[in-house]
Amino acid sequence: MVSFRKSKKVGPFRLTASKSGLSVSAGAGPVRITRRTDGKIQRTIRVPGTGVSDTRVISGPTIAASSQRNNNSDGARASQSSVAPIRPKSLPTLNGYGIIVDFDGRTLTARATNAISARALLGAAHENRTLTVRRKDITSVRYRASTALVNGLIEVRTAAGTSFQLHFLHRQGEQRWADLAGMLSG
Repeated sequence: MVSFRKSKKVGPFRLTASKSGLSVSAGAGPVRITRRTDGKIQRTIRVPGTGVSDTRVISGPTIAASSQRNNNSDGARASQSSVAPIRPKSLPTLNGYGIIVDFDGRTLTARATNAISARALLGAAHENRTLTVRRKDITSVRYRASTALVNGLIEVRTAAGTSFQLHFLHRQGEQRWADLAGMLSG
């Protein structure tokens, strides 16, 4: 069996080409994050000088919700979701990663806290830094829980074909964000 691997270090990044594809890793000191050729993300923590390390895959399938809504002939909605939809109600204001989110049970409002967040949330049309979407216009919701190393997110798609992501950090009230995803998919 013939194997091939070529690695090149560029700053804190290491690019590795092999028969199975290209992988990229970044890190310094005892911590390294790698995007493997199979698309999975792994983190490695090592104790310098001991040979001891811990490597774990930190990505994988989305954890909580994937919801698709269908309209029945009588106008009622059917929902398919791996997380139980929650009856809509209002939530306290949520502070995410560069965004502030409000939901009153009918309307989702996301305000970017800076120009970079506005561009990520709204794309090129980001002058007013606010996104407003009615719940009835949302067609699908995908939720990914946060970890200590990966931000959580709620990805929302609308009937108009637009999609956006609401990012949050591990310490920013995980359960409230999960509740919001359930309310939006319900």
